[in-house]
Amino acid sequence: MFWPQAIACFALWIGYGVHLRTRSHTIRARLQSASRRRRTLYGSVGLIGSALGLLGGLSVIAALGGLTAQGLLPWAWSAVAVLGLAFVHWQTMGAAAMITLIQEEATLRRRASVSTESISEPEQQP
Repeated sequence: MFWPQAIACFALWIGYGVHLRTRSHTIRARLQSASRRRRTLYGSVGLIGSALGLLGGLSVIAALGGLTAQGLLPWAWSAVAVLGLAFVHWQTMGAAAMITLIQEEATLRRRASVSTESISEPEQQP
C-alpha cells in the first residue's frame, strides 16, 4: 500500500510544481518589488526552513504512529501530502527569491564594468 500512496503524493507535488512554474513571472515580479533584505530572508527561510519543516513534520508523523508496515494511515497520508506541498511551495519561493538577488547583482556588476571611455566611435577607413 505504501507505493501507491507515494506515487499519488509525488504526482500531486509535481503537478503543484508545474502550476507554480506557470506563475513564475508573477512570482518573480512580486519578489522583485520586495527589499533586498526581505528577499534574502525569504530565500534562506524558503530553502533551509522548508527542509527542516519537512523533516521535522515527517519525524512527528512517524513518532505518532502514522507509518505502519502496510503503509501510511489515512491521516498520516494527508499530512505527508500537505507537508510535501508546503515544501514544494517554499522551495520554489526561496529559489525564486535567491534568483532575483543573483540577477540584481549581475545587473549591477554589468553596469559597473562598462565604462564610457571604452565606448568610442568606430574608426573610419579611407
